[in-house]
Amino acid sequence: MKDLEKLEKKAQENQNLSENEFEFAKNFKLVAKLELKRAKVRQKLFQQEMEIAKIRKELAKRKLKSVRVRGANVKEKLLSEEYVNLMDPKTKKCSKVKIINVIENPANVDYDRRGVITKGTVIATSLGTARVTSRPGQDGIVNAILVSKKND
Repeated sequence: MKDLEKLEKKAQENQNLSENEFEFAKNFKLVAKLELKRAKVRQKLFQQEMEIAKIRKELAKRKLKSVRVRGANVKEKLLSEEYVNLMDPKTKKCSKVKIINVIENPANVDYDRRGVITKGTVIATSLGTARVTSRPGQDGIVNAILVSKKND
C-alpha cells in the first residue's frame, strides 16, 4: 500500500509516470479490489456455515408436531430426533443410541445432505450403521436395525 501511495503522490505532483509505473499502479489497484471482494465472499461463506451449524444443532433436539387426523384422532409427527431405538438382530436386544449422521437415503438423494430420515434410510450410530424400519413422519419415533457393527 505504501508503494501505491507514493505513486499516487507522484502522479498528483507532476502527472509524469513512466509507462511501467503506470501499469504497476493500475494492476496494483485492481489486485487490491479483487482481494477485498474475495475477503467479503469468504466472510459471507463463513457466516452461512455458522448458520447451518446452528440450525443442525437445533435440529438435533427432539421435536414433535401433533396433527389431527381422520376420526378425531391425533398423530404425532417427528420433526427432529437425536436418538434411535436400535435393535441388534444377533443378540435380539434393543438399546437407545445416539444418531451421528445420515449416510444414505433411498427416498431422495438430496435428503442425504439435508439429514432427513425416512423409512429405509441408512444412518450412522455410535454402535455402527443401521437401517431405519419405522416411519418417523407417521409414527413419531425412529426405530432401526443394526446392519454392521463399528470396528473398534
